[in-house]
Amino acid sequence: PESATPLGVAFSLAAGFCAAAGSVAFFIVFSKGGQLSVAGSFVLIGSTLLTILGGFILFKEPISAYRAAGILLGLVSLFLLRMD
Repeated sequence: PESATPLGVAFSLAAGFCAAAGSVAFFIVFSKGGQLSVAGSFVLIGSTLLTILGGFILFKEPISAYRAAGILLGLVSLFLLRMD
């Protein structure tokens, strides 16, 4: 049987709240007239960047040159999408 720790439960709850907030924000963007091509990309790229940042800060994962390049390209893509 698996065991649960208070810290694990707290991380699970935090992840659930973040997922719910992201879903609500996604629908708010569409209610304001946002385009799917832009809003979908912002959600996917933004969540990926936040996941990388969370791994770096919370779990002390190293950031390699490939990850740094991916982060940079993700930020550039968000900037370019915003230009439209």
